[in-house]
Amino acid sequence: MLQKRPAFQKLGLRLRFIDTLYFAGFCLISRGMREVNTVHANCCRSMKAKPMDLRAFHEAWKKFMATGYINGSSAGTWPNVEAYRASWRSALFLGSLVIVGLLFSYGYNQEGWNDFFSFDGFASYEDAGLDDVLKKASTDNKTIILTVINKAYTENDSMLELFLHGLQQGEETQPLIQHLLLVAVDQAAFNRCQEIHPHCYRLSTDGVDFSGEELFMSKYYLDMMWRRLLFVAAVVRRGYNVVFTDADILWFRNPFPRFSLDDDVQISCDRYNGRPYDTSNAINAGFYFVRSNIKTIKLYKLWYKSKDIGIHEQDVLQKLQTRDSFKKLGLKFRFLNTQYFSGFCQTSTDMREVNTMHANCCKSLKAKMADLSAFYGAWKNFTATTGHNTTTGTWPEAKACHASWGASTENKTIILTVINKAYTENDSMLELFLQGFQQGEGTQPLIQNLLLVAVDQAAFNRCQEIHPHCYRLDTSDVDFSDEEVFMTEIYVDMMWRRLLFVAKVIRLGYSVVFTDADILWLRNPFPRFSLDDDVQISCDRYNGGPYDTSNDINAGFYFVRTNKKTINLYNLWYESKDIGNNEQEVIQKLQTEDSFKKLGLKFRFLDTQYFAGFCQTSRDMREVKTMHANCCKTLKAKMIDLRAFFGAWKNFTATTGHNTTTGTWPDAQACQASWW
Repeated sequence: MLQKRPAFQKLGLRLRFIDTLYFAGFCLISRGMREVNTVHANCCRSMKAKPMDLRAFHEAWKKFMATGYINGSSAGTWPNVEAYRASWRSALFLGSLVIVGLLFSYGYNQEGWNDFFSFDGFASYEDAGLDDVLKKASTDNKTIILTVINKAYTENDSMLELFLHGLQQGEETQPLIQHLLLVAVDQAAFNRCQEIHPHCYRLSTDGVDFSGEELFMSKYYLDMMWRRLLFVAAVVRRGYNVVFTDADILWFRNPFPRFSLDDDVQISCDRYNGRPYDTSNAINAGFYFVRSNIKTIKLYKLWYKSKDIGIHEQDVLQKLQTRDSFKKLGLKFRFLNTQYFSGFCQTSTDMREVNTMHANCCKSLKAKMADLSAFYGAWKNFTATTGHNTTTGTWPEAKACHASWGASTENKTIILTVINKAYTENDSMLELFLQGFQQGEGTQPLIQNLLLVAVDQAAFNRCQEIHPHCYRLDTSDVDFSDEEVFMTEIYVDMMWRRLLFVAKVIRLGYSVVFTDADILWLRNPFPRFSLDDDVQISCDRYNGGPYDTSNDINAGFYFVRTNKKTINLYNLWYESKDIGNNEQEVIQKLQTEDSFKKLGLKFRFLDTQYFAGFCQTSRDMREVKTMHANCCKTLKAKMIDLRAFFGAWKNFTATTGHNTTTGTWPDAQACQASWW
């Protein structure tokens, strides 16, 4: 603890930690008898136990030196430290008495303890069998590694076998297997666990069958996530620290040295923004370390009781972080760096440093298996290579997982645009649109989540030639293949049809980023979307107020989350089509009406500093995310000016020291002339 204080840092010391491979102890035993220099009887409570186990270690080492070492055999095997383990068990009863005494002296009915012990969510886990298995699997400081499995994860050549294989073959992970508790949600998984692992627990699921593969966001998937949360809560309440890990995570190296000593909760994220305490990091509850204390027990109660504020347990916890009820807990809540706790969403840039690899951003078990096996093989080849510590290594692509989603992301978000023949011809707007994704900053992976909706057969055919995700919208009664100039009758009809299509997608449970195809995606816009708003929409001109209804709506770019409020919005929007000339004008007018206000939507306008257009260009090329060819009449003019803007942006970003200037956009001359 002293190391973190300014007084210590001012000393200017060079303080180095010594590798337990050479300077070992009972806490972490050396992996090689040939290399060890010292063995410390640490993690041992009594003077009686220390010499008993030290003698056993000394004898084992002498025997190895006389036989195995001379013969050049393996690293040797240390004996079990039985006396030191027993030394801690004798302390449990006395420690329990002390804790009980403190509880009664503090007041059992104080806010906190009485509140938790009466929490209904814990009631179903009051059984002696759980207590017994926790004691057997626990470390000396009452820490458990815990994962939940079902039949689908335990069949032959299964995910469970790959998970355990990773622990057996990883660096300093093999001893951790003794502290791993497998929690089975069906009898087949429990039977398989008992065949291959020492610590198994059968979780009662009240007659619900969880044996099959549960795809992300399915009803049974959501139910399983909440049940496993309640189970972890019950373990934490019993005084155990928990490392929760999904079974689709490979443990390449012992992660414990990467955990901080001070934080109450340390949790993985799909994408890490470089700031460990920034609540905008995208939580992934598939891997976390939680310490058992009053604050974390309160957290689980709040988490479960807030389940209605989000679509699943991860979403709920993400939203809770900004609420006063969460802040009052006083938790130290830290996000784990994907450089060390990696996944398919954001892979570590250095194989030498990665501790775990999560098959996140992946929909099916088959895809997870295929890509995890490939990643494991790459890591094994890397670590077996002479001189591998001088390079960072290269991961394979998670191809099976990328393909498993179709166009949707893991959290069921689609980027959607509508195209016609006029937009898809050679050297076309569609090609420029896709070029923006391919060359923008952080936008290339988003192509996998882009759905092109074609309103004519020619556009659909062209889409299939150049893009993986295409859909043919039935418009057999109208020919939408030609360029439709702004506000013509066919143009207005097309706008309403695309609105109905987006509404259909939202009703299917997908959040949608709708984008016109005359928008360049220069940078990934997702970090600029808020977590709480239902609709976030672009505007032709932004007046500085994100919730000011006088902003001029532009429905060519928006992010809408799927929920009851937004589904009702689309119903109201279409039903009100007679109050305006087009869908943009209708939604502009609706905002001031009581029928709209009753929806209870959080409706936010996007700042043109980041979501810019020809009507109002961003003042800073360093910050702009998208550039819309709005305030422009013809497709030809849009193409000319978008190319000029794209060229200017590429030249700016290629310039040395460009981060110190704001850059200068060209004039949209062709678009300005298109109106005359």
